[in-house]
Amino acid sequence: MASGAVTVPLRDLEKIRLYVTDKKEALTASQVRKRTGADVVVNGPLFDPERWVPNCDVKADGKVLNDDPYTYRGLGWNSGEGKFRIAVSGEMESYDNFISGVLLLWQGKPYPYHADAAVSRRSGRTVLLGLTDGSYLLRCFPDGALGMTPGELQRALLREFPAADWALMLDGGGSVQLSQEGEAYLYSPRRVHNYLCFWRKREADGCPYPEPTALVRQGSSGDGARWVQWQLRRHGGDLAVDGSFGAESQRTLRAFQQAYGLTADGICGPATRARLRMAREEKTLRSVLFAAASQIGVQESPTGSNRVKYNTAYYGREVSGKSYPWCVTYLWWVFRQAGLGLYRTASCTAFVEHYRRKSPERVLKGDYRPGDIVFFDFTGKRAKTVHVGIVERVGADGTLTTIEGNTGTLSDANGGAVMRRTRKPGLVTCGVRPSYPGT
Repeated sequence: MASGAVTVPLRDLEKIRLYVTDKKEALTASQVRKRTGADVVVNGPLFDPERWVPNCDVKADGKVLNDDPYTYRGLGWNSGEGKFRIAVSGEMESYDNFISGVLLLWQGKPYPYHADAAVSRRSGRTVLLGLTDGSYLLRCFPDGALGMTPGELQRALLREFPAADWALMLDGGGSVQLSQEGEAYLYSPRRVHNYLCFWRKREADGCPYPEPTALVRQGSSGDGARWVQWQLRRHGGDLAVDGSFGAESQRTLRAFQQAYGLTADGICGPATRARLRMAREEKTLRSVLFAAASQIGVQESPTGSNRVKYNTAYYGREVSGKSYPWCVTYLWWVFRQAGLGLYRTASCTAFVEHYRRKSPERVLKGDYRPGDIVFFDFTGKRAKTVHVGIVERVGADGTLTTIEGNTGTLSDANGGAVMRRTRKPGLVTCGVRPSYPGT
């Protein structure tokens, strides 16, 4: 059970579905995800647990589940589609599906909401946000210290998500649940009336940009650059598809080429295009090494702050300060980006202890190989685990080439950057070998 807030980006959706449960066979979010095969499942709008009906206007797969006399602004969509439309409840008949809740943001500004005492209390929350680029975010957090009133949440969303166009608050409190591929967050064991299910697109044949015939390199622009950027994102890269092939795009392309055995020159020619066209090799070691290497050069900002996107993704909000070292959260981000789950912790010690308890056969004391996660004691005593990296290559003499977050030339364990490092095996306290598919 997770204790922090979680923010889940939802881009390139294949379809959205409102899954309605039967009270006699009510399911958790994780059970719904297992049954439907959805990538992400979250609890839906407010409902009455005694009568087992929604409290606001809701329609699922053409069936109206509640239609009260009030007018709500909500979200409509047709079955099999992956995009919401902002609508009012009077337009519910125009869509196969419709959900309403408490609208907190509209057109990037605070929206005057109305909520009774039960909804207005400070509690855990589930929020769906629509961004100005057409993608969505889920923001979920449990009851307790993270709880907010709708007003507090409205102000927090304005501050933390400036690109939000709208934000709809769904059910909250003890109903908050989230389950996603590779890692599951089940804040509450409560069974709820309905869940929102999301399926992500998986294949490349939906690319909206024409494949280039000329070389794409740093300085290229236009649809050819967008095609390369779009394909790199599909394979797990984290870069903008803006048609301007700059230093970040070149770095990501080089990381892809190196991970897949191509000439790592940062130039996209016929051989690289052919590899980009291929269906993504989901959840493989190469995907992880590509995601890790694509981040080399990223630094926290400002220096010494621990403010970095990997922490933002892990904690669900922007954090800073000495309490948030990020060498482990960087690896968590890398595995998530590659489509694999990794034990959720920000602590090197907690990570190793988890594997010692649950999978001791995966804890290593030598014979490391690419993809292994290795923990360091820079005193050479091999007694502590103060830092972590992932093995990219192993030299003939046993020297490890690693990719590490929060390292640097002035501080191995708290240097503030993602870097490729060369490490002597005598500095490694132990390693953990994740379970890669096909290995």
